[in-house]
Amino acid sequence: MRKISVIVIGYGNSIYNLQNFLELIKERRYEDVLIWHKKVGGYNAEDIDLKAFFEIDCTKIDMFRDKIPIYRGILLDEAEFLRKAINDLCVSDPKEFREIIRSIDPDVAVLAINSGEEKTSREYARILSEESISLINMTPEKLVNNDTLRRSFISKGSLIVGDDLMSHAGGTILHRYLVRFFTERGLKVIKSYQLDVSGTLETFVTLDEKIRSLKRDVKSRSIEFEGVEKVIAGTTDYIPFLKDQRISHIYMEIEAPMKKIFRLEVKYWSYDGVNAINTLIDVIRAVKTSEEENSKDPVSLERDIEIISAYGFKYPPKLMNIDESIKKFEERFIYSYK
Repeated sequence: MRKISVIVIGYGNSIYNLQNFLELIKERRYEDVLIWHKKVGGYNAEDIDLKAFFEIDCTKIDMFRDKIPIYRGILLDEAEFLRKAINDLCVSDPKEFREIIRSIDPDVAVLAINSGEEKTSREYARILSEESISLINMTPEKLVNNDTLRRSFISKGSLIVGDDLMSHAGGTILHRYLVRFFTERGLKVIKSYQLDVSGTLETFVTLDEKIRSLKRDVKSRSIEFEGVEKVIAGTTDYIPFLKDQRISHIYMEIEAPMKKIFRLEVKYWSYDGVNAINTLIDVIRAVKTSEEENSKDPVSLERDIEIISAYGFKYPPKLMNIDESIKKFEERFIYSYK
């Protein structure tokens, strides 16, 4: 089985950790990694071949040039919040990006730029669609949920999955499991909130009110689907010294028999960078598998987009509860290939 050729647009903590993770696997240092699904669609994690990165931060381009090639990315948005965080921007144009990806000819592209780059995200998606390259949208920009854009990928025999990557074991998925626990026990979750703080660049840009609102809506919708009447969830502040660490505070009020109210508070420490790895390597392998098997079958591509997106993202085109999304993903991409 051949390698899965991947390009990544954006080089933040999650992608840096993904790169290190894959290098450890290729060195067979399995004691240093923890893989959720060893095989997806018949592919192992070491079959993922990172070919190039695209980034607009000149510092990162200079720092990591000696490993995998890193090229200048596109920036079409005003992005004042981003310009405050990045002192030296290295920006390319869509024509140059198209020429580079044609020379690389990747199977899959991962969009991992910062939140709030709406025009930029759509331009990347447009070019990748025209070049028949499947796209994984880690950002909260609503790309997969754009019916016209999704159909444009399918018409080319490729996939677009998203939106907004679900961490392997982050605050949102923990919150969803807690809601599900109470509802499955016959109780009613009346209200709930989740407050997150972190020190990453993504957290910094979320201080922009428009971006904060977008991410809050995405997280809240994901949690509400598990059966809570009122929920507010999202990043509340940027604390630089936390760096990659994220602290989530979850509060719930649960209605029990005789109108008694139970209350739950949870404080959860995690790390953003490593939390994306297992979800992302599963999604990459599933996308490649679907593309190989169904490039001429638009109905099957649409089905797989729904399954992969519900499994790995907070804002898929078709929401499923946690158990259903994992069950459908494993039935489609794991059990059939053993």
